[in-house]
Amino acid sequence: MRDDGHPFTQCAQTIGGILKINGFEHFLANFSLRKSEDDTESQSMGLLGATFPSAGGEGTTAGGGWLAPGDWARRAVDSGLVPYLIDAADRGSDKGRERGMGCVLSRHVDETFYTTTDEESLVLRLEKARRRFVGSKASTRYRFLILERKPLPADDDPNAAGGESARNQP
Repeated sequence: MRDDGHPFTQCAQTIGGILKINGFEHFLANFSLRKSEDDTESQSMGLLGATFPSAGGEGTTAGGGWLAPGDWARRAVDSGLVPYLIDAADRGSDKGRERGMGCVLSRHVDETFYTTTDEESLVLRLEKARRRFVGSKASTRYRFLILERKPLPADDDPNAAGGESARNQP
């Protein structure tokens, strides 16, 4: 079993091992999904990642989606996510929000987030890198790598499960 940030990792691994020996293969397989759905900070991280997800690679002009904490903090402000992500003590200034965003991003590195926007459903993983990015000195940056992306069907799409035609049935 992978360590997905479960609060009782050692206990969960022990119980998972016992269950695996007895034929139950996927103990806590949905832990990161449940965490994203049940935790306000994880939900907000998913929404933040959806503002600028990265398909990977380094060839794009945006550096493959890698942004510094200050850039992510500005995106959080624009998205209205600051109250859910940044501690109250760090919200009063740009530098404070940058510091607060760096702390929250560091806490969630390698975590998987499940989120839905108006257009699509995304599975994202937060990654961290400290290196020299295009024409700059070494810095720490973060990106939300797209693991899965599915467009949401229109309500009036007859081929969509639960679409308009299914909802209007008595």
